[in-house]
Amino acid sequence: MGSEICHPDGTLNIRGGYITVDLYFTDTFQYAKLYTMRDSVERILANLGEVMWNEPEADKKNWHL
Repeated sequence: MGSEICHPDGTLNIRGGYITVDLYFTDTFQYAKLYTMRDSVERILANLGEVMWNEPEADKKNWHL
């Protein structure tokens, strides 16, 4: 994170009581690799909230987790 392949971004919404963190991947190979481990990632983060993914095949410049 914080490298040329993945950039973190965060949003704090005090009124709604939630925090969001987006990870922007510019390296499609690295994102696809992480995507194959999505079940493990979701289990690790299960107590923190929902994990939303972009499909690796999507025609995008950045992929979000």
